[in-house]
Amino acid sequence: MDWRILGAGLIAGLVLTIIPVFLGPSPYPGGGPALNHSTFSSLWAGVASEMRYPLVASLLLVITGIVWKGSIGRGSAWGLVAASFALGSWMIISGVAVSFTTIDYPGGGPATVPAQNLLLIGLVVPTLSFVSSLAWLFWDGRHNLRSATVP
Repeated sequence: MDWRILGAGLIAGLVLTIIPVFLGPSPYPGGGPALNHSTFSSLWAGVASEMRYPLVASLLLVITGIVWKGSIGRGSAWGLVAASFALGSWMIISGVAVSFTTIDYPGGGPATVPAQNLLLIGLVVPTLSFVSSLAWLFWDGRHNLRSATVP
């Protein structure tokens, strides 16, 4: 496992969850009136299309980081566990925020579904990193314990 590639995958996953916050529609842009349905739908279509690229990049980086035989230490593995847990929590919060956007624009539900689906698929990124880091910590702990007890 290579922690540098896994870390890059987690950063790409973070970008995935920040896109709806910065590019998504705000109900009152510039303090003006609320968005109409066509403007809202076109903005969310752009958000969903931009979210695909960080999702694919982060999945590729995390899978490559799991397969790649690189250097990782216990500190790096614990850091990856904490970072992937934090990113997963942030993705869940972002998914709830996108759901609230659907409540604000009841007619715009079909426009927000792609963003919700991409965030749910994006949860695979921190989940893979979390599980692989915990598995490495478990394997390393057993391996070091076995080598310490057997002469």
